[in-house]
Amino acid sequence: MILATSLSIKGMYFTLIALVFAASGTAFAQGYVMPSEPVLVSMPKAVAPTGAWLRTSGNIVRVSVSIDKKGKVVSVDSIDGPGFTCSESTLPDLLLLREAAKQTALRAVFTPAMVGKKTFPSISTIDVVFPDPPKDDTPRKPENSKVEAMADKPAGQEEKSGKGGVINGKATYLPKPAYPTAAERERISGEVSIEVVVAEDGSIISAHPAKGNPILAEAARIAACKATFSPTLLSGLPVKVSGIITYNFVGPKSVLNRRRN
Repeated sequence: MILATSLSIKGMYFTLIALVFAASGTAFAQGYVMPSEPVLVSMPKAVAPTGAWLRTSGNIVRVSVSIDKKGKVVSVDSIDGPGFTCSESTLPDLLLLREAAKQTALRAVFTPAMVGKKTFPSISTIDVVFPDPPKDDTPRKPENSKVEAMADKPAGQEEKSGKGGVINGKATYLPKPAYPTAAERERISGEVSIEVVVAEDGSIISAHPAKGNPILAEAARIAACKATFSPTLLSGLPVKVSGIITYNFVGPKSVLNRRRN
């Protein structure tokens, strides 16, 4: 310290810099030990609300959680699923199922992340698995069951009756997907088809990549989830419909491939 104070301002500056590098060198020499991963110890069985089964989407909901030093879940940060359902969807049955997954995850207990005997807060992901529905558990039908049956037909069958197939031109809002950096770097382009289920109000319930390069597919799926359509009416009643949204990735930007249906 006496030497440093006797130097000029410029000299002191370089002395301090040397001390900083010396301290950093010591830190790098000692290294940094990553805490161990938190380990799930227990979690109650997931119970789905009555009528909340989404048979075509699967029964696993992925929940991201924050964990404190004691291994307790303190918050649910995001919920994804089941399957390829869109996070933006407000379908009542889907919201009920995700809320059930959230409440299940909040009651999970972990062995906390540790370095030696010291514990640390951490994050983790839990797959909340709902049991398969009973074989005799049939989906709820609206009063006009014929309408529901027509709306639930696969896209290929709906196309014969004027529904399904490529539905780009029927959208009221169809955002362009972001061009993935990896695809741009590798000069990957081409068409991607996303199979969607449109709710009664015209919002997208689920979006499943059906065709195209996997590097482009996720960007297309995210964009498809944000699309909206005019409600489809059969016999005067709004119904769910399925169809295909296509995206054509060309060059550094993506361009929607608008086709005539």
